[in-house]
Amino acid sequence: MLAVGLNRVKNVAFPVASTVVKHIEGVERVDNRIQVLPPSPMEDEIRLATYRKIYGNSALSPYSLRTVPLIHIIVGHRNVTLDGVVANQMVNQIAENASEDRAWCVFGYK
Repeated sequence: MLAVGLNRVKNVAFPVASTVVKHIEGVERVDNRIQVLPPSPMEDEIRLATYRKIYGNSALSPYSLRTVPLIHIIVGHRNVTLDGVVANQMVNQIAENASEDRAWCVFGYK
């Protein structure tokens, strides 16, 4: 499965993305599930706080050293979804715990 994560997507990405992927050798069909999320300053704050919490952790900071970080933070309707690849279950749990702590990061309470 190929997953493409985009922070801000304009409507032009819908036809372009599916057209490009259809022409890759070996692709039999395209299941286009790209969602355009409306801009939200609150969700931007949640995304930034989650980013800082995850990549501020010494176990997770190496995952941010690439051009495209290996852990993608998706915020939609004030819900955080993490998508990506980590080395093992322990690192996965650390990332999940960090994302669950986002409420106190953004709002200043535990």
